[in-house]
Amino acid sequence: MRKTAFITGASGDIGFAIAKKFAQNNFNLLLQYNITDMAEKTTYLKNSYGIDVKTFKCDFSKIEDIEIFAENIIKLQNIFYNSIDVIINNSGMSLYGLFQDVKNEDINRIFNINLKAPIIITKKLLKLMISKKEGNIINISSVWGETGGSCETVYSATKAGLIGFTKALAKELAPSHIRVNCISPGVINTKMISSFSDSEISALKDEIPMGRLGLPEDIANAAYFLASENAEYITGEVLKVNGGFYL
Repeated sequence: MRKTAFITGASGDIGFAIAKKFAQNNFNLLLQYNITDMAEKTTYLKNSYGIDVKTFKCDFSKIEDIEIFAENIIKLQNIFYNSIDVIINNSGMSLYGLFQDVKNEDINRIFNINLKAPIIITKKLLKLMISKKEGNIINISSVWGETGGSCETVYSATKAGLIGFTKALAKELAPSHIRVNCISPGVINTKMISSFSDSEISALKDEIPMGRLGLPEDIANAAYFLASENAEYITGEVLKVNGGFYL
């Protein structure tokens, strides 16, 4: 029977690359997005891979919307699918600027999207995995969650929190045969860095031993590996995908 993957932030470069990778491997998809419309991408996934795709728009900056969204996912799962086999918490936003200039409302917004949403959604959907004693949860963090990024203080804090959440939950769920892992991307060639100048991009490449920026597909490949049987004895890990940028 075909498995189901639930992916947040699916309209972004990394999120869509992950969705495509799982579609290529015959997963049905439940996809969350917020700003960018998913109609064209949904049609592509359905027509190209013959899978079932359902999309949902939700603004994760609002806690009450996250709660309602998670309940709707559970209802949909009960109607259409046996279970959700893989949860990938990928949605996120960055916040660049001096810490002393950051507004409180922006702090609340980024914490809701980057940390509270993954925690709340995972908690809501977890009962589905516990009941069958199997499943995979993959959280997308960042190199700044490990090292801290200057002028990205709040963003770094949320991504570090996601790593802590991963490690603690992995210990708690291991007896239920549910694996929880985290991916820590380095500098990935996405729209998030589209405002960088050519000289800034070149300087970044110079800092990466492998000499190139990461691709969304690099993260997608890592996510699929962690969800596969090839990683069945791996849990609580932070998988660095950064070309040697940080070791």
